[in-house]
Amino acid sequence: MSINTRHSQYVSLLLQEYAKGRRHFECIDFREADLSQANLSHAVLRGCDLRGANLWECRLEGADLSGTNLSNADLTNAELLDANLTNVCFDDANLSGAELSGSIFQGVSFRRANLRQAILNCSNLSGIDFSTANLQKAYLLETDLSRCNFEGANLRQAFLHRSCLSRAIFDHASLCEADLTETSMHGVTLYKADLSEVDLRNADIDGVNFAGVNLRLANLSNVNLSATDLSGANLSCAILVGTKLIGACLAQANLWKTDLRYAKLERADLREADLRGANLEGTDLRKAYLTAGWMEAVRLCETRLPDGSEISRHCHIDYPVFLSSLNF
Repeated sequence: MSINTRHSQYVSLLLQEYAKGRRHFECIDFREADLSQANLSHAVLRGCDLRGANLWECRLEGADLSGTNLSNADLTNAELLDANLTNVCFDDANLSGAELSGSIFQGVSFRRANLRQAILNCSNLSGIDFSTANLQKAYLLETDLSRCNFEGANLRQAFLHRSCLSRAIFDHASLCEADLTETSMHGVTLYKADLSEVDLRNADIDGVNFAGVNLRLANLSNVNLSATDLSGANLSCAILVGTKLIGACLAQANLWKTDLRYAKLERADLREADLRGANLEGTDLRKAYLTAGWMEAVRLCETRLPDGSEISRHCHIDYPVFLSSLNF
């Protein structure tokens, strides 16, 4: 008897017994079995082998899947609300569009998993391995993602509003266009991460190292970046309206056409930073370190210069302004 024939018989028996009211189906070999669109809500499948199984649109609300192996399984649009997923292996699984909110995730692994548009809102995912996983457009609102490993993961356009990302690893990850508003990012690592077009408004990013990070077109309005290392970062066309950058290191940063209106840059290190075309209206640059040659065509209006003086004669004028003659 082939493995597929045997598993087909197991599935038929499982569904028949489930319909009769049985819920316990533990430690059964369901490798590559077809359970698509099956209703197994509140079933106990502890320790089952579901590697490569087809669970497309399967209903598993409140199910106990602890200790199961779901690597390479297809869980597209599956419903896993309030499930027990303790020590479940989802490596290389397809969970696109799956609903997993409210589940128990202790000891879970999502390495290389496809979680595109998956819903994991308000969950405790602390310490989970998401390395090289696809989380594009995933919903992770108000979720505990502290100490998670997102190395090489795709979080493009993901929704992480008000989530805790403390000490998470995002090295080589893509967060392009992600919603990180009001997140907590203490101790996050971002080595060679792509944060272009990310929304970080009102995020708590105390102690985060942004050196060399791509933040092109990012929104960092009203964020406290004081004493932050942004050396060599790409902030071209970014929005930093009202941002606190007191004592920040922006040496060799790309601030081309960056909106720095009313930003606080007192004592900031801007040596060799490219500020060409930047909007410095209302910006406070007192005691900042500047390289004037990199300030061509900036907008100056009610701007506080490093020597404490205020310049306003170029308000509402868009033609190039050369500051090499100014005494900084």
